[in-house]
Amino acid sequence: MTEEVTFREAEAADARAIVNLFTTLSSESDTFTVDSSFEGMSDDQIGQQLDLIQQSPQNFILLACLGPELIGIVTIIDSEHTEGAELGVAVKKEFWHAGIGSALVDEGMYWAEQFSALKRVWLDVINTNEYAVKIYQQNGFQKEKTFQDEQGRSLIRMNRDF
Repeated sequence: MTEEVTFREAEAADARAIVNLFTTLSSESDTFTVDSSFEGMSDDQIGQQLDLIQQSPQNFILLACLGPELIGIVTIIDSEHTEGAELGVAVKKEFWHAGIGSALVDEGMYWAEQFSALKRVWLDVINTNEYAVKIYQQNGFQKEKTFQDEQGRSLIRMNRDF
């Protein structure tokens, strides 16, 4: 019998597995970045942050799992610098184009619309990542603007209002 991909909310016990997932994702794609505040944190400290995130009505982390292995993640994190919360999604390369990223975005947006008080979710995507742009548009995101990041890459800011 083949294992199915399952989705579940992150919890403190996932700290080390999430750090390992982030390490893998960062090595597989230059479009994935990790918040520098994670550097130097112990697994316990990361676990405490995960608990705080999951207790907040404005933040959400959902994991895609194949058995015990984490293969993808979606985050919705309330932003102090812009209106609304930022959506981030990433899937291990060996599972690209299998519908996992689409499912993670769909589940994240369902949570945002049904269970949070958020009025807007936004994201930045590299403009050449047409596959991702299509997924976001299918989930109701609209292109807001194009801009250059500090690395000189052309990005599209997309948002979805509720």
